[in-house]
Amino acid sequence: IYPPKDWLVGSLLPSDFNPAIIQKILNELSPENVRIFWESKKFEGLTDKFEPWYGTAYSIEKVSSSKIQAWMSSAPNENLHLPAPNVFIPKDLSIKNAQEEVKFPVLLRKSSYSKLWYKPDTVFSTPKAYVKIDFNCPHAGNSPETEVLGDLFARLLLDYLNEYGLSSLLMPSFFFCGILQLIMLRLLVFFMA
Repeated sequence: IYPPKDWLVGSLLPSDFNPAIIQKILNELSPENVRIFWESKKFEGLTDKFEPWYGTAYSIEKVSSSKIQAWMSSAPNENLHLPAPNVFIPKDLSIKNAQEEVKFPVLLRKSSYSKLWYKPDTVFSTPKAYVKIDFNCPHAGNSPETEVLGDLFARLLLDYLNEYGLSSLLMPSFFFCGILQLIMLRLLVFFMA
């Protein structure tokens, strides 16, 4: 697939979008030429070959034509689908040049509920976002029940955000959520590309 000079890096280097090559590869993905690797301890003692370097036991079997026909005639599984569009993938990858080096964050917007600060990374030109959200819960420490409910809410929120954060494949993300001093729920989110 790659010329000799690109053998070590061919699959890692970005290339030009080529629909014809993509379609050619998709055309090769069919039940007739499938190769399945199945690893399981259930096959111990049922294999007939050993690979020479580590002595790993294995077997090779052809998939029967009746099995291939069954795969081809069965209806597609509605649970097997492409993922939803990833909202974390940027449409514009260009980095805007900062006009001047800023030492301190600049307040862009302020309301009675929020503040929005901005400070460009002029050293590494790396886009980052740091979000801190405080939920004031003055009754969180009134009783054991409210403490447990507040902790449960914080854990459920963190679980939801971690699942949501799985879409950020291109950005490592960090979520922290917890009850502070029994009166405040603090959510910290840090994204870094």
